[in-house]
Amino acid sequence: MNKNMKKVQLQREREREKLENRNNEKYKQHKEKVVYPIEDSELPVDPRLNKFPIPSFCMTDFSPEQFSTLLFTWHFLWYFQKPLKLLSFHVEDYEDALLAEGFSPLLLNIYCSLLSILLLKHSIQQALNEHNWDNTIKVYLKARAQETFYETDVPKELKKLEDFKSLSSSQRLLLIKMFIDDAVCSEPIRGFIQSAMDTCCEATKERRVERASYRKSCAERERMRKASLADARNTASTSEESNDEDFKDTKNFTDSLLATTNKAPRRAVLQYKKMLEVEELRIQQALEGKKREETLKKAKRRREEEDFKKSLEEEKEDQEREYKYRELLLKLGGYRCKPLGADRRRSLYYLFDSRIYVEDVEGKWGYYALPSELEQLLGYLNTKGKRELKFHQTLMENFSVLQTCIKERQEEFEGDNQIRHSARIQKKYLKETSK
Repeated sequence: MNKNMKKVQLQREREREKLENRNNEKYKQHKEKVVYPIEDSELPVDPRLNKFPIPSFCMTDFSPEQFSTLLFTWHFLWYFQKPLKLLSFHVEDYEDALLAEGFSPLLLNIYCSLLSILLLKHSIQQALNEHNWDNTIKVYLKARAQETFYETDVPKELKKLEDFKSLSSSQRLLLIKMFIDDAVCSEPIRGFIQSAMDTCCEATKERRVERASYRKSCAERERMRKASLADARNTASTSEESNDEDFKDTKNFTDSLLATTNKAPRRAVLQYKKMLEVEELRIQQALEGKKREETLKKAKRRREEEDFKKSLEEEKEDQEREYKYRELLLKLGGYRCKPLGADRRRSLYYLFDSRIYVEDVEGKWGYYALPSELEQLLGYLNTKGKRELKFHQTLMENFSVLQTCIKERQEEFEGDNQIRHSARIQKKYLKETSK
């Protein structure tokens, strides 16, 4: 038995090696012929890229379809928490509230905040609290049935219900989804979207101006650096020429001195003394010139150091501005909940709750919750494919923001390992509702 097992293992290893060799050959042939980017599925396997980072799969009692509804409804509640007057909460807390056996304060707060907007839409004036919210739902459903401008009808599972306090988890999710679909066209939500779009437009304009001024300052620094280099070269060449001229003058003088020594020795001595005086004077001037050059060089180095520090500061400021701009776009620009991108397997990637969630072709969900996983994902993407190139660009543009979000989320999760998130959020909501 052991011998057979070893033979099977050897065969499998040989087959793997053959496949790798074939892929390498295909990759080399393909690289020479094709103009990139192309369709991702047509790309051969690149051995230099990372392997696909396996995400942490979402262990949930909901079906994949229901879980996608859960994530998208959470995103709506998170994005519109200001007009809805909701406190922020995590996906896990939301899931726990939907699956809770009793009634959760978080769920009550979600119902009340959505109902308050929907009642305004129908001009219904009714107080909302923890005692009459179920009757308010019935009032709203009656008013909704009389209107004709709704595109979707009330789900069948909710039509014949009378007791809204004892709903199942799927029915609770359906109810929230229906409320969200109805609230999308309400004035508070549309007003918030408009203000978010205006802020994004203003931020984009400001960022363009900042980028232009930064590029201009960089170009000015580069021009000054080139000019100083050219000046340094010119001064070096002129000093060499002056040295050559001095050398010629001294040579001519010595030649004339040697010629006159035989005829008039006294005159030669006097001329020699004069030459020594001139030479001393010249040496002094040369030393003074060198000192001046050294001081100028020191000043130049100082200027260069200052310019370098200034450029570093400007670069840092520009990076901070870019970070704030990207953070603002991710917060306010994502009301439609578009995916960050797709890979060669046509899996879609979303940003929910400071984590990158993956939805594969079969509809199963997973997520990346560590900064190292984000780096592995970047290394896995092939920029020669159309879909993965776009996704890679999006990740690179928002890399610092995504990394800090994931890091903060991970630190918070590790810090609250012993205490359940849901219990903490429930306490918050109980305090808010009791006020």
